Amino acid sequence: LRPDLVGRVNAMDMAGKPPNSWSTIDVAIEVKDGWKELASQAATYAQAILTAHPTRTYASVLGYNHKSRCIRFMFFQRGG
Repeated sequence: LRPDLVGRVNAMDMAGKPPNSWSTIDVAIEVKDGWKELASQAATYAQAILTAHPTRTYASVLGYNHKSRCIRFMFFQRGG
């Protein structure tokens, strides 16, 4: 799993270093040209974030459709 961009915990301490686990990632960012495949990939990243954070109740993923130049903020909860 490799999101296009990530927002991380303690980003200043980790500047320039790739994330070593999903537990350091707060937000995944995916860029694609279609919403259907983008949403599917976003759900996969959300599942990885929630698995790495057992006490977390939701995961945020930003999706950017470069074809339509639109961004969507997606929130995934454990309950669906």
